[in-house]
Amino acid sequence: MKNLIRRSILIVVLSIGFYVIFFKPTDISKERIILEHTFRSYIAPECFEELELTNYLEESSLKVAKEKKYKPHSKCTEEILMKKSRTIYQKWKSN
Repeated sequence: MKNLIRRSILIVVLSIGFYVIFFKPTDISKERIILEHTFRSYIAPECFEELELTNYLEESSLKVAKEKKYKPHSKCTEEILMKKSRTIYQKWKSN
């Protein structure tokens, strides 16, 4: 009986681990970004230095930017956020 319980627990733990590693992408809704209100867009901090921006900026989260229906300011921002939203397995495989 104890052996059956141990096996059941092991199967559940392995199933959850498998899901997290292969199917669950990283949650990026709380990712720190910069809102560019003049252009109604958002910018990843890694891309900030290479852009010419106005002074109407605010630090926020991606969730807020999506709620305001802002678009990515550049291709750089799109690529950075795509890299951050991959599954653990995809991140490991690409390295």
